[in-house]
Amino acid sequence: MSNYKLLTVLYFILQNPSIYLHAQVNFTAPNQEYYATIDRLMNDLKSVQDTNRVKVLTNLCWTYKDTNPLKALEYGEKALQLAQKLSYKSGIANAYNYLGVVYNTQGNYLKSQGSHLLSAQAFKKIRDKIGVSQAYQRAGITPRKNHEFQKALEYYQLSLKVARQIKDPFRIASPLSNMGGVYQSLGDYKKALTYYQNALTIYKTLADSAMIGITLNNIGKTYENQNATQLAQEYYLEAKNIAEQNKDSSRLAQISLNLAQIHYKNGEIPKAEQLALQSLKLSRKYLLRPTIQESSYLLAQIYAQGGQFQQAFTYQLIYTQMLDSLHNEEESRRITEIQELVETEQKKANSALLQKDNIIKAEGQQLTKSYIYLAWVIAGFMVLLAFFLYRSNLYRKQHNIELQIQNEKINRQISEIHRTKENIEKSKIELLEKNQLIEKKNESFRRILNQLNENNIRLTNSIRYAEKIQRAFLPHDNQFRDLFENHFIIFKPKDVVSGDFYWLNRVENKIFIAVVDCTGHGVPGAFMSMIGNTLLNEIINQEKVFQPNEVLVHLHEGIRWTLKQNDSKNTDGMDLSFCCIEQDDQGAFQVQFSGAKSSIYYYHQKELHFLKGDRKSIGGWQMEVKREFQNHHFTLQKGDILYFATDGYTDAPNPQRKKLGYKKFQQILSDHAQLSLKQQGAALLEALYAHKTTGEQRDDITIVGVQL
Repeated sequence: MSNYKLLTVLYFILQNPSIYLHAQVNFTAPNQEYYATIDRLMNDLKSVQDTNRVKVLTNLCWTYKDTNPLKALEYGEKALQLAQKLSYKSGIANAYNYLGVVYNTQGNYLKSQGSHLLSAQAFKKIRDKIGVSQAYQRAGITPRKNHEFQKALEYYQLSLKVARQIKDPFRIASPLSNMGGVYQSLGDYKKALTYYQNALTIYKTLADSAMIGITLNNIGKTYENQNATQLAQEYYLEAKNIAEQNKDSSRLAQISLNLAQIHYKNGEIPKAEQLALQSLKLSRKYLLRPTIQESSYLLAQIYAQGGQFQQAFTYQLIYTQMLDSLHNEEESRRITEIQELVETEQKKANSALLQKDNIIKAEGQQLTKSYIYLAWVIAGFMVLLAFFLYRSNLYRKQHNIELQIQNEKINRQISEIHRTKENIEKSKIELLEKNQLIEKKNESFRRILNQLNENNIRLTNSIRYAEKIQRAFLPHDNQFRDLFENHFIIFKPKDVVSGDFYWLNRVENKIFIAVVDCTGHGVPGAFMSMIGNTLLNEIINQEKVFQPNEVLVHLHEGIRWTLKQNDSKNTDGMDLSFCCIEQDDQGAFQVQFSGAKSSIYYYHQKELHFLKGDRKSIGGWQMEVKREFQNHHFTLQKGDILYFATDGYTDAPNPQRKKLGYKKFQQILSDHAQLSLKQQGAALLEALYAHKTTGEQRDDITIVGVQL
């Protein structure tokens, strides 16, 4: 779709927000069986003790893991503490296992990995090898998600080793399948197929039709990644037949999507449309959001290619909504956690007030006892006084004096009692006033919290929408694949939106590619990136300027004119590497490069080379009459590689604030240049994560590699 059509669609969305709202999907709440299970476990918790109590707590942890991760975490930790107190080894192992699953649900992958490793140690102590194998397999999830593929393979190897010791076929097949997935991510398709085929043989022996279908689908995807579409289609069809026999609609939805993508690549549009519609129908029925997202995106492409823009627009909305639903769920979870914290603090405050009220009641009871005791003292004293008056009038005066003294003491005691009572009443009133003040503060806090939540949701939604608009301007992976069969793209914004962007265009037999680093990051940088993208399209497509150094001159003048930098103090701009690639009659590639404070790297004749751009930026202050840039020309052969990068990668700091550096970057490229482009991208990410560990990302990161 051209930029004009894309801008038209975006304008239509902004002018008609109600259409977007109609595309929302309703998600089902927990069923009655779920609530019945919770009630039963809560009733059991009131009566059971010791190891049985540990079992109930772990069951509550497991039941809450998907609907309320905070409660699941609370019950899991209680189960672990009680099991450790009782030295209940089986309970300790299961508690760590369940906590690892909950941490994974929360997205806390490091804690998830740690819990599963502790679970493996605990299962070893009780000689539960099935538990050990399962724990190591789950421990591989975190490094696999973080692209630490070697670490993931180590854990899967440990799981496989234990499974082979107990000769459990299913436990052997599972890590084999996961190892196939890791090698597929690394681009080592030969090893991936070997592990998948080994797992498939075991599943066929077990007659496990569900896992046979899953593995066939994985093998098909591996062949598809190698562009062996005929083999991929055969495996997908076999997997589809099994899913239909098992009436596994969710699996059928994914396989239908895979087949649709194969037909689309082969130009068989009607078949692709039919299968994509089938996939979307099934995935909507069972709320399979990733499949809904991919199938709707494919349908949008199909209808846009056929000129049916209204239908393409409808399915593009469904695709966009799927991106938003994941974000909304995360926001809802965060709000729930904050509300539970508020409720906990309220309970603490109420408990403190109840405790003070009990103190007041106890003091009142003590006061009543003092009155009774005093009455008995007075009564006894009066009896004694009458007796002595009756028995001895001779000592009347002496007795009168003693009586007067005693009366004074009694009066003082009564006065003291009255003062104590008044102080108690005053304290009670002060406590009531403090209670009212606490209530007012809590109400004010709730109002502020609600306002903050609303502001946060509005702001986050706006930024997320800006991200979708920005990503719509970036070249799609299919555009790169059409021009460069082998390539990788690393695009990691510091915030949601980015000041970096990459750009690709083709005019006749000339291919233009650029990687740009705009001033700032986040929302300001994103605005600059959209200005730069628009200007590059105008310079190439409308003004027909093809010489890289002249393109930079026009871009510089366009930025200064757009931001009115001649009349203002605005100094924003951008750094970039810009290339024009053209293949000659002999099959060689003639490359022209010009850069503004940015270099280009290329791998030629088994050696890494680089060219520096001019030490001038695009936009900003201009002291010279006209800013000019140097044009570089060099020749590459088929199989050579070009690399473009912004400075966010080399400037990435570790916790000691030491940058990764250009030498390290060049060393990584040189060491891995013989690998596939996917493997090179993975190696760059692994080096980045190993360097910064817990360090914060300080800038947007963009790296693009293409093989000619």
